[in-house]
Amino acid sequence: MSRVGWTSLDTEDHNDTFYHGLNPMYATVTSNASAFSRESSDMAYIPNFPGGIIHFVQDGDSVFNQMDRYYVCIPRDSTVDDVANYIAGGWRRRTPKIVLSVISSVQYFKAWENERSVDNFKRGLIQAANLTEMWILTDGLDRGVAKMIGNAVYQEMARRKCQEMDTQVVKNVYMVEKVTKLTVLGIVNKEHIAYSEALSGEHKDPQELENSGYKPSSGKYNLNPNHTHFILGEEVTSQELINFRYNLELRFQMPVGRPRRYRRMPSSQTTLFAGNSEVDLVQTHMPTVEGTTTPVIGLLIQGGPPDIDHTLALLKKKIPVIVMKGFGLAADLIAFAYLEMKERSDDDHINMYIKPELMKKVKAAFPKDFKDDDLARNECRDKILECAIMAHQDSLTYLTILDTSSKESDLTHLNKYILTALFKAQTRKLGIRWREQIQRDLQLTLDWNRPDLANTEIFKKYNWINIKVEDHVFHQALIRTGREDFVELFLNKGFRVHRYLHHKRLHNLFENAQDKEFFIGVCLEGVLGKSVDPYAPLDREFVETESCDLNRLIYRCTRLTKLVNPYTLSMNALGSYITDKDVAERRAVNTLVFWAALTNRPKLAKVFWRKTEDPMAMALIISMLMHNLAKRWCKEPDIRYSVRKTAIEFGKMAVSLLDLCYKDSTNQAFQALNKTLQDFNDKTVVEIARMGKNKWFIAHPCCQKWLSRRWYGNLHIRELDWGQPTLPDWLKIYLCVFLVLPMYVWVYFEPDEKGKQKFETDDDEEEVEIAEDTMLLRPTSMDLETKRKKSVVRQKLHSLIARGNMGIKLPLWKQIFYLWSAPITKFWINQLFYVFFLVLFSVAVLWPSCGNVYLNSVVFVWTVIIWAELVRATLVKKVKYPEVPIFWKTVEIILIMLFMLMFPIFRILPHFFPHVDYMTTKFIMSIGLLLFYYRTLAVFLPMSPTLGPMLISINKMVRKDFMTWMRMFLIVMVAGGITIHAVLYPSYPLTQEGIKKALARAFFAMFLTKIDDLEGDEDCNYMYHNKTIEACSVSSSTTGSANDKLNRCPYSSLRGYAIVIQYLLITKLVLITLLYAMFSDTNSISNEAEEIWKYQRYTIIADFDEVRRPHFYLHH
Repeated sequence: MSRVGWTSLDTEDHNDTFYHGLNPMYATVTSNASAFSRESSDMAYIPNFPGGIIHFVQDGDSVFNQMDRYYVCIPRDSTVDDVANYIAGGWRRRTPKIVLSVISSVQYFKAWENERSVDNFKRGLIQAANLTEMWILTDGLDRGVAKMIGNAVYQEMARRKCQEMDTQVVKNVYMVEKVTKLTVLGIVNKEHIAYSEALSGEHKDPQELENSGYKPSSGKYNLNPNHTHFILGEEVTSQELINFRYNLELRFQMPVGRPRRYRRMPSSQTTLFAGNSEVDLVQTHMPTVEGTTTPVIGLLIQGGPPDIDHTLALLKKKIPVIVMKGFGLAADLIAFAYLEMKERSDDDHINMYIKPELMKKVKAAFPKDFKDDDLARNECRDKILECAIMAHQDSLTYLTILDTSSKESDLTHLNKYILTALFKAQTRKLGIRWREQIQRDLQLTLDWNRPDLANTEIFKKYNWINIKVEDHVFHQALIRTGREDFVELFLNKGFRVHRYLHHKRLHNLFENAQDKEFFIGVCLEGVLGKSVDPYAPLDREFVETESCDLNRLIYRCTRLTKLVNPYTLSMNALGSYITDKDVAERRAVNTLVFWAALTNRPKLAKVFWRKTEDPMAMALIISMLMHNLAKRWCKEPDIRYSVRKTAIEFGKMAVSLLDLCYKDSTNQAFQALNKTLQDFNDKTVVEIARMGKNKWFIAHPCCQKWLSRRWYGNLHIRELDWGQPTLPDWLKIYLCVFLVLPMYVWVYFEPDEKGKQKFETDDDEEEVEIAEDTMLLRPTSMDLETKRKKSVVRQKLHSLIARGNMGIKLPLWKQIFYLWSAPITKFWINQLFYVFFLVLFSVAVLWPSCGNVYLNSVVFVWTVIIWAELVRATLVKKVKYPEVPIFWKTVEIILIMLFMLMFPIFRILPHFFPHVDYMTTKFIMSIGLLLFYYRTLAVFLPMSPTLGPMLISINKMVRKDFMTWMRMFLIVMVAGGITIHAVLYPSYPLTQEGIKKALARAFFAMFLTKIDDLEGDEDCNYMYHNKTIEACSVSSSTTGSANDKLNRCPYSSLRGYAIVIQYLLITKLVLITLLYAMFSDTNSISNEAEEIWKYQRYTIIADFDEVRRPHFYLHH
């Protein structure tokens, strides 16, 4: 290989690519004694250390691990900047968000007894590495803690490989899990590697290595094959290697390669392997970095004396260290000293108890290291005490003890302990560094999904200032999995959604939907009917104008139009407000609720729903949207179940809100129900509940009370305390409508606000006049009793007349208008006239023979009026409420129209042009009469609190139970009818009459039990004496009456009894009993029927309330 000098990297102009296409991984140098790295704004130089790629094999099989493992050999006289530049340029690794240095030695490692702790540690470490860009530093050997970490990496890479293969094989997998690249750096002394000669860096192709296992006699180790990178120190001692790693950890606090938008720190030219003494480790010239850009944290696991030196050096540089207590050795010694000094730190306690105990523990932990060297043991003890003393500096904590034996400790939450230790050791920066620190900490807590730490260690810790959450941080919280608590935290801290959300960002949110399979398969392909490439970008027109696909999607699910305005969102985000700021924020939050619902993220939808200004209406809309998605477009049963569950949850949330509002204030609840919502097509909450068919909301006592008020309009019908019997409301309505005067007795009026202002007067003048008359006309003793009786009668009459006024004098015409325009009045008057119509129609049908032409003409005209009004009302309803289905109304209109067309042809014209028999006319009139009688069940009877739920139960029994039962019965009926007919009448010809006779017998067996032909017929039984095949030819040649007699002659046999009995048993004892049981079970569920009736009651009341004018009642 050719030897090349320095290779330059232009980070700006060449986008992190090398000059001349040279990969420094394969480059070597003779000496780097005078080498140094230089940085400028335009150019960074990359040293050409010897290095290459390793492929680890097992039993000669290279398929074992084909992942590229990079290594580099670092000469003794290199600088930390050289290594950092090589990592950035040669390995293409940029500045991480955090560096975790695992401090442990293979010489001082004991296998963990608890396998569960091992699994939890590996799971917690990989979870932390997956969620953020973290570098993990180890000793890189295939033993001890490094091997444990390598096994965790291997399992994670195998999991990722399986997932990648699944996405290639399984169809309709639109979303691949996004995880960060794992970076595990092993820092190793090259002399301690068994196959160090093969790692010379002078090979072009990847070097294949096979681990043969650790051999204690040789003192050589293998590299762990699951580390991603190895830094090999050449010609260094063990202590120099520790110095090298320590200085490299300090260097990693500064940017490596391209910085992460943080302030650049000054570079250092500290020599890596400076000296052999331990003093060089702690007295290095590397400056203490006050404003770090990359947090570095140590993790001490077990370890020995060199690891104690390493820990102490980090603490002196104010780098936090986590000590895992419970696994023994150095970590437990430091934890013991720290906890004892934390409890009591006076000199007597230290000298009399802590030091002697530490001496015993050090001797027991490291019996070979300090066997005959008391001075070294004392120095080790003093360093442990110094670690405990250096744990607290400047009111900050740099040493954290993680007690793994405690029940409260969970190693799967390793990221929590790392962040906690980091925050405890964090100093408050000034100026721009403070802002950088806040954003970095917020980013780390977001990556590791620790909203609890973000709240306590960031927002509450710095509560004296308003911390601004950047838009990109909020965006990450939206698109990343399981960050709902962060979104809620940001919203609670005052994040302004409308300044974040514009149409491009909304488009990006949909494009990066987590559940892309749901969004594409259900929303785009199912609802909108589009053909979508799952790997292609989302169409720009999806969110661009008011008529965009997003609004079409919401409309198809809710029948609400233009709920999202992309132009308004974008203008408000720019600060050019088209609407008020509060309105802009409200609509932006509403838009994110729709986004969360349409991407199947119910938990996030609830977070934004809690921030809406109309949560009751929004909950109903989301419930309706999810219900329609589940019912019409979700094909997979599991997805349909989860979406339906979400719809039910939001529906219950709306009912709970209404219940709270109703309990707090009835008037406030009524105002909420009456309020028209500008953001939702000027609909009211009740109208939205009706559109979504949310029967539980409308059945709520508050809604029902509101409906009752609407039912009575401006009327209040009272009961008079005149004893029994009392009159029903419908009779009072009839008396008041037709006689007028009774309304002064049973009705008082409550005008609207305008009426109150116009007609409100004071009745005190009249009362004063009565009092003055009483004072002037004093009764005598002789007339006292008579005048008292007259006064009582006069007061009662005056009270009756004044009942309708209630302190407000209304003119008579206004009272009559209120009376006739009330929905309850319209209903009962319509029902009365409809009864008159049915009576007239019934008389016309019963009229003998051809009927009366004048009566028939009246019935026909009345029918035309009913049909015309029904058409008008349906059209008006469709125009005003396009979301309301009119299918059954259309069917009703068509049926009445058909009858109306046949009525004059078959009933009136035959009086003048006889062209049809009157029996056909009678049948057609009877069908029409049945139609109008059955129509009563749907128009008037549902208002009855008794008959309404009963009719719903009957409807459910017919549509569900009876139809299900009929499918079973048809199979038995057809089979039984054919077999019975074939056995009892074996010679019956195959004609239409024969098939009719067979099926009719089986059908009517539900009501009748025909068994008279089982014994046969004595007059023709003799004809079945010959049952051979020859008899068939004789029978076919027989003609006349004999053949007809044979065809209709029943055949008696035991087999006939068996066929008939099995059919009757199945029909009578099983199926009929089953039908009764199904009816009984459906009828017993009365709660649901009650709720459905209350929902239908709203529909009827709304229909009658919308007709405000005095109208002609003949149309019903």
